[in-house]
Amino acid sequence: MGSAILLESPLIAAARQWVVRLTSGDMTECELERFLEWRSIPEHGVVFATEIANWRKLGQLREALAPTIKLPTRSQAVWRRITGWLDRD
Repeated sequence: MGSAILLESPLIAAARQWVVRLTSGDMTECELERFLEWRSIPEHGVVFATEIANWRKLGQLREALAPTIKLPTRSQAVWRRITGWLDRD
């Protein structure tokens, strides 16, 4: 596989930022007004709908895979970092 860099469009990046902001639960009224204005542009609405659909699919995938994936606990992750530092020369 090559080392190609994939660049996403600023519109897709903006849509993803809005998805994250909307799902954070911390959005202000002013931000909501800015979002609604941004989304009122037809192209923005289409890209936002795609990104929301992707967000939902990722959530479904996470739920489906959760029983099969054992993530390390925080203490295990910290211990791995510490031993990694100790092993450095």
